[in-house]
Amino acid sequence: MKIKIADISPYLESLSEKEKDKLIARLLTKNQAELEAIYFQKVASKNDLEDLFADVKAEIEDAMNVYINYGVIQKNLAKGIQKATQSINRYKAIDRRPEKEVELIMYMLEIIFTDFGNEFGTCWTVFDFRVAQAISKAVTIVTRKIHADYRMDFEGKINGHIRRLKAEASHNDVIYNLPDKITY
Repeated sequence: MKIKIADISPYLESLSEKEKDKLIARLLTKNQAELEAIYFQKVASKNDLEDLFADVKAEIEDAMNVYINYGVIQKNLAKGIQKATQSINRYKAIDRRPEKEVELIMYMLEIIFTDFGNEFGTCWTVFDFRVAQAISKAVTIVTRKIHADYRMDFEGKINGHIRRLKAEASHNDVIYNLPDKITY
């Protein structure tokens, strides 16, 4: 049986303000993502949101650098991309501006293409796959959700990444299905 808000609304209406406050506090302590979203959307200043953006960039750097010290580098980088994507998604839940999400994705891609660009096209295709997923997400956001003024900022870099990835690791279906370039 699926319980809906309407099923418990008589109970909620019977609570006093103090009891409602306790209930809200109890629920929010169990949901850290929602607590952060409310804080940054309703309480924090603009500087706090900028600090969070900088913190997520640092998390992306850590995710991309922590996994290169042991094992197969491509597999470890794929895990790093996955961890960095989780940080980006957490930020996206707080700050819903798509241009900021693309900035973070592009920051991650710049680290990958600058520091680990020679790792494409090996037998460890999970790395190529994760990079292609990140590029595909950036393409989707830029072509569908971002205003044309911001689109021009990202278009050239994304097209360069697509060309390089297709040239070095075209054997993966996700990479093959990427557009040759994005235009608007």
